[in-house]
Amino acid sequence: MNQLLQELKTVKATNRRRIAELTNELSTVRGVLKRYVEKVDSLNAINDNLRTENRQVRLKYEESNKKLEEKTAEAAALDKKVTMASILEADNITVVTLNERDKTTRNIKKISKLQVNFRILRNITTERGRKTVYLRITDIKENVLKSVGENTFLFEGNNIAYSAKKDFDFGGEAQNISVYYPVHERLGKGTYIIALFVDGNIIGESTFTLE
Repeated sequence: MNQLLQELKTVKATNRRRIAELTNELSTVRGVLKRYVEKVDSLNAINDNLRTENRQVRLKYEESNKKLEEKTAEAAALDKKVTMASILEADNITVVTLNERDKTTRNIKKISKLQVNFRILRNITTERGRKTVYLRITDIKENVLKSVGENTFLFEGNNIAYSAKKDFDFGGEAQNISVYYPVHERLGKGTYIIALFVDGNIIGESTFTLE
């Protein structure tokens, strides 16, 4: 019995020491966990701030990008207006039919030359200097009247045929021009289409009828 009591006292003492050790370890772990929690809370707060800053930066970027797009669109629209404004225009397009002696004639069989008269309108936006006007005459069968040879010019990325051309000096003010087309083919009765081109742009259109 005494031996048993002694052993029991020894076990109780050992358990008390172990309990004390575990209590100390638990206290240490709790302290470490507390520091970890504090760090996590701190990191969460930092992340929240960063997310807020990121949202603000993204919104500012989107706003700046939108403004840039608007300015780019405005610049493109303005550039388009300037480009459109710089395109020459022609009006008062008329046709005179001439015979071999350069006299006017209404006899379709005696027409040897077509005199196309028109006026280039005043334009202070267009670049001044030497220019070429291309005359394109299309007959009743939609064939282009043209001289022998490859008479073409560039229009909207394609080489198209022209009937006649003339160089002129443009100084910004309105001016009258005449272009002549020597007739090489047999002309038929009907309505013909005239188109005038300068700097790769169509500047005027009209029609005339032969009877």
